[in-house]
Amino acid sequence: MYVFGDAHIRNGTGEAAALMESVVRDYILNLLNEAATAVFRSGSSRITTEHIAFQVRHDPTKLNNLKEFLKWKEIRKNFAPDEGSGTSKAAVTKIKVDPKKGSKALTHWSWEIMHDLVAPGDPLGAEEDDADLLDDDILTKPEFDSRNKERLRQADEMTKNMSKEEYMKYTEARKASFTYKKAKKFRDWLGPSISALKLHDDVIEVLGYLAWEMVGAITQLGLSIKKEAEAHKTGYGSWRHKGGSILSLRLTPYQKDSEKAPLQPLHIREAVRRMQHLRYSAVGFTASHLRKERFV
Repeated sequence: MYVFGDAHIRNGTGEAAALMESVVRDYILNLLNEAATAVFRSGSSRITTEHIAFQVRHDPTKLNNLKEFLKWKEIRKNFAPDEGSGTSKAAVTKIKVDPKKGSKALTHWSWEIMHDLVAPGDPLGAEEDDADLLDDDILTKPEFDSRNKERLRQADEMTKNMSKEEYMKYTEARKASFTYKKAKKFRDWLGPSISALKLHDDVIEVLGYLAWEMVGAITQLGLSIKKEAEAHKTGYGSWRHKGGSILSLRLTPYQKDSEKAPLQPLHIREAVRRMQHLRYSAVGFTASHLRKERFV
């Protein structure tokens, strides 16, 4: 949450971070549940990265980011230093790529062929030509890359006034990962229910990446909600009835320096609620995270 813009999360009580952890864990478990159902229906033997990608196909930005992640993962896997090169020439490399397959082999899945088979007027193809949203040149479409640009803008805003020591801490925090050198811990975090799925390490790495993506998406939206409320000075709370048709708002008081206040659980719950209503919302949220507070 810190690297995605919530610069003061470390000043909080930890309640917001605990809620974020719970939301993301439920999201990943629901992805796995949906993927396991797809595996059962198709007669496959185990969950693959393609099954996971299929669950996020309605979020073009997330799907494209996952493609880029898998591309770079494949490049790192085939990375080999140039023979005879020392540490001073480590940048000179040889990338082993099959010329017959090229990079497209890394980013096209079998279910994408359905977009080419849908007949004109078919309900399956009625949602604004989803095939166009899955093109390799999606990075050239700025409307689908706004999330990444916003993250870069926030990172620049956070770091522009940092001291050298603060910036070093920030760069270390950016290296945080759910799975890098801690895949077993990530499996344990998901719980014993996944042991029967016998997930491959590649699938675990993809799930860790999607968990990281979800933390970023919720944090960004939560910060926007917090800023929106501060700008309008409406506060947060719940609507409750008094005397039948009369409504009154129970407000939560602001801190004196609201800009330094970290995200609160109600910001996260409202972010999750709004994400549920997006057209390309991700699956996996449960109503248990939306109780009590409601944004006004």
